[in-house]
Amino acid sequence: DQELISELFAKIDLGHNNLYMHKGNDSKELIYLLNKVKGVVTNNFWAEALCNYMAVNTTNFISNQTKRLPKYQHFHYKPQRFFFNQPGLIKFSYLEEEREFLEMNQVVDHIHFYFKL
Repeated sequence: DQELISELFAKIDLGHNNLYMHKGNDSKELIYLLNKVKGVVTNNFWAEALCNYMAVNTTNFISNQTKRLPKYQHFHYKPQRFFFNQPGLIKFSYLEEEREFLEMNQVVDHIHFYFKL
């Protein structure tokens, strides 16, 4: 959706980010940016789906596990998902792996390791 992408880029302050030469306002700019990043951290299923379609690693923060979660059977990249349902407990799901984290620091360390930052 061209209008939605333009609206998204109008809200983003890229500052001195050298991945971007100017503020994008169309889908070509979005594709350019997705081709330059190591991965995307989001809390939106549409963004997760777009990144998986574009072969970009995705980490999704999900606050409610009751939603029906999309599956990506035919894509190489699969999203990592963190579920924040219960206070003090963070559930992690990636492919067939399920884990639990107790602190946000563990989540941050995991993301750094996963994206090789």
